[in-house]
Amino acid sequence: VTLYEPRNEMKELPFIVWPHQVEVIDAMQQAIREGEDFGLEKSRGEGASWMSILVFFHSWLFSEDQVKFTIVTRNEETVDARDDMDALMPKLDFVLDRLPGWMQPPFTRSHSKHSLLNDATKSTIIGYSTTGDVASGGRATAMLLDELSKFPRGQDYEAMASTQHVTNSRFLISTYKGNSGAFFEA
Repeated sequence: VTLYEPRNEMKELPFIVWPHQVEVIDAMQQAIREGEDFGLEKSRGEGASWMSILVFFHSWLFSEDQVKFTIVTRNEETVDARDDMDALMPKLDFVLDRLPGWMQPPFTRSHSKHSLLNDATKSTIIGYSTTGDVASGGRATAMLLDELSKFPRGQDYEAMASTQHVTNSRFLISTYKGNSGAFFEA
């Protein structure tokens, strides 16, 4: 796949993984298979958010089974702000747009619903912003809670409680932000 990196002279780069990224990607895929939560403290430039959404995207693209992935981030703007590559759903748009035509499945993209549907398999990736009852009532194959340490205090714990029974595999990915909060405790 092709990634976007605005700090480089070449903005569009092939995603060539480093050895330590292979270990993380393998652990993410294992967490989904085994129905376990996965936690990762991230630092800039290591690609944790990219790796998370690409693990979801790979399954969305290639799985013969219907899968549903949920991406949760701290506010609506960081879920699906059109043409903002800091948001998560536009990263998926970027990757999908750069796949060769023969590799792209028929798909439906809804910005108002923050969703990407593989029309052939009915697999979905859906984005949510943080609320106390995020995704409650729904079900997902796996869920990314991106930048959990930056969720407003109180809402971080509510999001953890709300998502506990939505999926068997939550990706808790965040940069460090102090010795308190749901991410720190997890």
